[in-house]
Amino acid sequence: MAGAQVEKTSTGRSSAGRAGANSSHEPMGMASAFVDGDELRLQTTPYSFEAAGPAGQRDAVLLELHLRGLSLDRLHSSIKSSVTEFLLALQNELRQSEGQRGQRLDAVSIFGRYRADAGKTQPGPADSEVVVGLRAATVQNRSIDQVIDNLHAHLTHLEPTCVLAERYGFALENVSIASGIAGSGRVPRSPVQEKSMGAMFLPIIISAAFTGLLIWVAAA
Repeated sequence: MAGAQVEKTSTGRSSAGRAGANSSHEPMGMASAFVDGDELRLQTTPYSFEAAGPAGQRDAVLLELHLRGLSLDRLHSSIKSSVTEFLLALQNELRQSEGQRGQRLDAVSIFGRYRADAGKTQPGPADSEVVVGLRAATVQNRSIDQVIDNLHAHLTHLEPTCVLAERYGFALENVSIASGIAGSGRVPRSPVQEKSMGAMFLPIIISAAFTGLLIWVAAA
């Protein structure tokens, strides 16, 4: 991550962090080195999808929603549906926040990462986070800070009966929203279509079929 960023956290306070420094044992979001898990082959390729077509390029802002203390593995194993359905529920709920009704808001990517601290052989649960890339259309005269404040306020005051709170409330226990993409490079200009997820599993299916064939031949 390059440069400074200001985040709205679930405690209502703002925190500024400058990533890329070499210091360790700092709080999440401070001067600690973050490593994308999939780059070190510790996480799978990040999911990307397009829910309802691309948002308008004009007057749109890119945001990052951070789910700290959460990993993609835990998210996937804890929910009784696909990660894509979690993103759709998140997207639909955020579209109901103040200032976004009638405006486009798309969840365009998701990936997991962890903080690499000196002296630790493996990252602990508190060092992990899931990052969701958002693209939100804004109305004229509304600043990015206002958009972030509205989205964060909505997420921290969800109706208990809404789908996002009922099914995925555990994932939102430590949520924050930051402007920009924080150097992750994960959000494309145009979202990848949902069918690309099927392409991710095609090599696995082919490999499994080939392995099964070898076992059958060996047993014959």
